[in-house]
Amino acid sequence: MIDKTNKELLDVIAIFISKAESSDETKKLVIELKHLKNEGSGNDEAKAKLFLKISELLYNSSELSKEGYYFYQRFSIESLIFESRMINNVYDSELNPITDKMRLVEKKHGLNDDEYWTIEEYPPEYKKLNDEYEKVLDLNTELLYKKYAPKEIYEQYVNNNSEFNEIAQKGHIAKNNKDEIERLIELSNVYQKEAEISEKNQAFLASSILLGATIETKMIIKCLRNTTEIQTAIQKMGIPNKQIKSKNPVDWTLNTLIKVCDKCGWLPNIESDKYTFKTNNISHFLRLTRNLVHPGIIIKKEKTLSLDSQKFSTIKESYKLISLIIDN
Repeated sequence: MIDKTNKELLDVIAIFISKAESSDETKKLVIELKHLKNEGSGNDEAKAKLFLKISELLYNSSELSKEGYYFYQRFSIESLIFESRMINNVYDSELNPITDKMRLVEKKHGLNDDEYWTIEEYPPEYKKLNDEYEKVLDLNTELLYKKYAPKEIYEQYVNNNSEFNEIAQKGHIAKNNKDEIERLIELSNVYQKEAEISEKNQAFLASSILLGATIETKMIIKCLRNTTEIQTAIQKMGIPNKQIKSKNPVDWTLNTLIKVCDKCGWLPNIESDKYTFKTNNISHFLRLTRNLVHPGIIIKKEKTLSLDSQKFSTIKESYKLISLIIDN
């Protein structure tokens, strides 16, 4: 039974209710968007307004990443509304006087109708007119952001445009990139970056778990790039089907990944004058480190519940070693 005197609990429940209501509204807007798409072309602005609202609702309900949110906002305003207005000559009254002057400059310099200058070849007066032309486009685009985008999107677009476009571009790549390996490489970079941030803030346990996850991702990539070798290794190892539930390494456990990588010869022993370092064992050490995300393992196996800098340094050097070998 809910304690209705617990204000903090009630505040959290209110957030869940708000997200549920947003989800219901999103479903209605999606149906409306499908109807517009079925009607065919000529209603890009109406579609854009729905895209803008749907992406905002999805983002606020945590169902869409920041990168995806920025991408859909930019796509709706620039690729739908703005482009639609350009096609329909909405801005001609502002652009045509500039275009007419540009044509005169072209004729003055003997440029034929089927000839063009590169940016580097622009005469000074032509460059000035081109800058005016671009300024009109930029201003009208900004006005569309001001009119249609949420306040935080508009402010980000105006005050930090390069960062806005960088984030939106990541969303574009994530939406269109279906290549499993490329997405895994990006995920590996995310894990590694988060691990570095955690280490910097002395969150050694979090950093260790992330480094273990990075190694797992790198091993998956290695297997995906060498499918013939891993299938041969699996046959030689006689791994039962219950352990290899799928032919796709993405579905394998880290324990299985280490076994297969070892069988393929990707985890060779490292010999020195006095010692032999077994990278197979070091990989399993990292696997156990990654498993520290499970509270039951920490309680049962770890004497201390936190991770000090000394132990973390061993984990980090182990990660560097296996990472360099797997990436080779």
